[in-house]
Amino acid sequence: MEKEFFLEITESGEISEARTSEQESLIVSFDKRNEENSPASGFTSNLGTFTPSIKGEFNDTVLCALLNPLRYKLNDFGIKGKFKDVSPNYLPWFVNSFEYYSSHKYLEDFFEQKHKFGFLEFCQMSTVFSHLLVANNPKEIINYLDENNNIGMSFYLSFQRAYNLHGRLLADIKSEILEYVKLLRERNHIKPSRLEVQLDEMLNFITLDSSK
Repeated sequence: MEKEFFLEITESGEISEARTSEQESLIVSFDKRNEENSPASGFTSNLGTFTPSIKGEFNDTVLCALLNPLRYKLNDFGIKGKFKDVSPNYLPWFVNSFEYYSSHKYLEDFFEQKHKFGFLEFCQMSTVFSHLLVANNPKEIINYLDENNNIGMSFYLSFQRAYNLHGRLLADIKSEILEYVKLLRERNHIKPSRLEVQLDEMLNFITLDSSK
């Protein structure tokens, strides 16, 4: 949200925001609504759809970040280790991609007509992509080895800013996605789809470059 605040910096280096009464009211209202809304139940969209927060199969789970206005600590969610007492700006959360797909399935034909790739395939790619980007070792995620907090530690470390930096080429990411999808298909953990043949179009869609 663009706040357009003026910042005041003292000689000692302390920084404070000079908010107007209107800005203060808007921020209080925003934080209050975030506190009252319960992501545990689900979320609505501008289309009027509702996606329940149902923790389904891991292969249907998009890993993401959730704003933390109540300043929960990671140990409140059962996360152990040396970061358990950290209260980050964002918390580890999830979106059930199968429920999201089901809630918006009626738009499937329009989606493919507009983007030239399938809605189911995009949901599947987003799920796989999130697993690969937040994991220290993607193969441990594939094997569900999460007993020792091996999953997503780099993700936890980035909760102050809710994004990660990865020094991987797009071609390498594509190969990792295809390898992951192959394992999921071998285990019947992913619905039949055209993900592999549409992957180039989807990666081009989410990639920013100078031409965009």
